Amino acid sequence: MERSRKRKIKIVDYIKGILIGMLYIFLNSCSGNEEVSQYESNLGDLVIHYNGDSTKVVSFGFVNEKGQNGEWFFLDDSQKIEKIQTFKNGILDGPVTEFLCCQKFSTYTYENGLLEGEITYYSSKGYISSKGYFKNGKLDGVWVDFYDGILLSVSKYSQDEKEELYQNDQLQDVIIGDEFFGCCDTHGDF
Repeated sequence: MERSRKRKIKIVDYIKGILIGMLYIFLNSCSGNEEVSQYESNLGDLVIHYNGDSTKVVSFGFVNEKGQNGEWFFLDDSQKIEKIQTFKNGILDGPVTEFLCCQKFSTYTYENGLLEGEITYYSSKGYISSKGYFKNGKLDGVWVDFYDGILLSVSKYSQDEKEELYQNDQLQDVIIGDEFFGCCDTHGDF
């Protein structure tokens, strides 16, 4: 018979995706559990998802009787933030921020499970690389693309249909691939 053991978990504040500060929560769990739920709040019960061997936290957030609720944090193998998503009663509803190499990579918003409003992508240098809009989960409105702060293109979308308004042909031949490719070493630093 497996014996329950006391597990000490650090739930912390995040700055640039790096764990700092500490709030200890003691959770009872059996060895090998991938999910533990104990701490209660007005958002629901805190749930922590572990990797397969229960050595690292993969994600954590609150759930209520309808599902995920409030902010959820998703971590990479080095325990740095990859994504913060907002849920309301099990449905994506609110801001989402994605990180790559400890830097903000994108920001966007969901309403009732559909992409809605502005979405912004950032380069590894912190410049806006793309900005546009969604309406009811579809590309809608003006989209602009940049490279190192220089305008690349302007397009207009209506219900996912694209109309090209401007193209900087001089820069198109220079840009190869994703600016973030290879930006991190094994520790997630530049």
